[in-house]
Amino acid sequence: QSGGYSLIWRATMVLLGAIRSRYLALVFRRGPISSLTSTGMLHYIINKTLVRFVRPRKKGLTELPFCECRTGSRAETDVRRCAGPELEEVGSWNQQVEREEDMRMRYSMIGVLLAIIFLAAPVQARTIKIGLILPFSGPNADLGDQMDRAVRLYLKTHPKIPGGHTIEIIRRDATGPKPDIAKRLAQELVIRDKVDILAGVVYSNNALAIIDVVNEAKVPLMIMNAASSMITTRSPYVARTSLTMWQVAYPLGGLAFKEFGIKNAAVAYANYASGIDAVEAFKASFTAAGGKIVLDVPFPFPNIPDFTPFLQRIKDTKPDGLYVFVPTGKYSSAFFTTLHTLGLREAGIKLLADGDITDENELRNLGDSALGMITLWHYSAGSDRAANLAFVAEWKKAYGADSLPGFLAVGAWDGMDAIYHAIDKTNGAMGAEATVAAWKTWKSNSPRGPVYIDPETRDIVQNMYLRETKKIGGKLINVEYRTYEAIKDPWKELNKKK
Repeated sequence: QSGGYSLIWRATMVLLGAIRSRYLALVFRRGPISSLTSTGMLHYIINKTLVRFVRPRKKGLTELPFCECRTGSRAETDVRRCAGPELEEVGSWNQQVEREEDMRMRYSMIGVLLAIIFLAAPVQARTIKIGLILPFSGPNADLGDQMDRAVRLYLKTHPKIPGGHTIEIIRRDATGPKPDIAKRLAQELVIRDKVDILAGVVYSNNALAIIDVVNEAKVPLMIMNAASSMITTRSPYVARTSLTMWQVAYPLGGLAFKEFGIKNAAVAYANYASGIDAVEAFKASFTAAGGKIVLDVPFPFPNIPDFTPFLQRIKDTKPDGLYVFVPTGKYSSAFFTTLHTLGLREAGIKLLADGDITDENELRNLGDSALGMITLWHYSAGSDRAANLAFVAEWKKAYGADSLPGFLAVGAWDGMDAIYHAIDKTNGAMGAEATVAAWKTWKSNSPRGPVYIDPETRDIVQNMYLRETKKIGGKLINVEYRTYEAIKDPWKELNKKK
């Protein structure tokens, strides 16, 4: 584009030169001009302004000095007399100037027209490469598949990519929560495939490993699921369209004490970054409200353990309530099956959780044991928001009438929307700083409700919904019954005040 501006500058200079020469020729034809009159001063100002921008075309007429001469009762400046001997040739010179300036004017206008056409033409379209790191095999392949389906659906329903660019998705299989593999895949995508953006990432441990590559290569990373608050603090090139566990568990801790009557609680969680975040958030708000934590039970991760001894210990402790975080998929299904078998809820222990445990794609596996489950979450496929109804309709059209998108899908969908926004704002350049700057201005009427990326933290700001699992039309569904609007990441808000 700098070449376009240079062309416009040259063309403008030629045009101004032509205007000045034609102006001087007209001045000479008019005869003497008094510098003490308004007309004389106007001619003086015009000439001085033009001569600052263009080189003189005729020696002797360079500065057009105004010589002080006395005629009559006042001082006047006679341009004819003061311009020197060259004025003897002014008649023939005017004719020559007219011919030259006609040609110069034509060339000038052609130059300006070409410059305008050059700048009006779009920047050359290019292929933007996105490296998508997800689990495509192993026990967590269904999670990667749900996010990949959302990416494919977004591309299908948004075929017009900003700037006429094209998008190439390069998929890599992280196989599960395996940081070493995730980091190696990120290195290959950056060095060998030369991707413009890294994206996806289900697990926080994987995200934290990938960030080393992101910082070294200065490649932007769009987190579409991993939920540990610390992720976006580790690099200025990371933004997130999913959630943080603090956005969910911190409000839920206060609600447990104030609304659900839980005075003492046990906490149980998968022992990795997101699980640790979740229980710390719950404890912070629950104890601040006046509650007491009577038991802390970490579950082995990533392998699915036998939950029986852990849950039996909780049942024997007899807390008023249990807050639990387990990742969605086979892990959460195994947990809930054991919970139901041991009868913890029937023993009077109130169960509170985030929406991982009752994700729409897992409800059919949980059966009626999930009825009455209270969760706080940022997305429900059963919501009647207009944007969600359209999203679910497109999903069913693409993947079958019995298929439903879950929170993983909406995180990937919005992640693609943010990437399109960056393509538009950077005109496809996708440099790390420019891309992140664009993400900081992204906002959307998402299927989950109004969302935007906090420009200070690069985390998503979104609504949270209190929900109850019910059976409607013979199908289990999470029914939203209360909204908490525009929740930022509480962990960053609390630490900002320290």
